Amino acid sequence: MGALQRVQKGQLLLSFRAFGPRDERHQVRQGDQHQNPDNDQNHQQFRQGKVIKDLRAGDVPSFMERLKAFFAGIPYELNDDTERHYQVIFYLVFRLMGQFVDAEVRSAKGRADAVVKTKDRIYVFEFKLNGTAEEALAQIETQGYLEPYAVDARQKVAVGINFNKETRNIDRYLVK
Repeated sequence: MGALQRVQKGQLLLSFRAFGPRDERHQVRQGDQHQNPDNDQNHQQFRQGKVIKDLRAGDVPSFMERLKAFFAGIPYELNDDTERHYQVIFYLVFRLMGQFVDAEVRSAKGRADAVVKTKDRIYVFEFKLNGTAEEALAQIETQGYLEPYAVDARQKVAVGINFNKETRNIDRYLVK
């Protein structure tokens, strides 16, 4: 039968029923608690869709703090020091939580790194690595990344994010 997988509240849960009696399953789950996401403070701050709730509510500062906590928990060996690395992680976080996100969104003048749409808002994100949040925000404006959504009644939000190569995290962000 193998491990059973099911999705519950955006989490992938594994059941080990097929691998042995109940106490073996309990030992496997208890034996490596440092791998248990329920014991990880960064994971606690990020999980349960709070990041999505923040975004849906328009609370960008809280959303960004949760995102910083998430990036801080990624082992440094997994970082390839490219802007695309952060873009892919950003994209995957939203996709796995069931939130609409699109990457490399083309418009008449260029491509936005990410677009997230909620019921009330459209967020356009531009990322820089060792640049500035000002440069990222300026690119959204000069390239007109919000223009394709001009007739949409939802609030438009531009978010410029700079990632720092040394800290491997969000350095600064600006919202307009």
